[in-house]
Amino acid sequence: MATVVITILSYLVWLHHFFTMGSGASVNSFFGITTMIISIPTGAKIFNWLFTSTAAAFRFELPIDVDIAF
Repeated sequence: MATVVITILSYLVWLHHFFTMGSGASVNSFFGITTMIISIPTGAKIFNWLFTSTAAAFRFELPIDVDIAF
């Protein structure tokens, strides 16, 4: 879900590089706010990755049980 939200917000944030274009305070505040809002789902993804990697039990096993008879 966070990936979908980031994708949608990224279409609104693509102009955030134009803060210096002189378009006015209202346009600059819109892009500034959307740039800050996109950090929320990004943080959710990062913390999800961190908590998954620290709480997960990694098992290194073969995906198939190979029984070799000689």
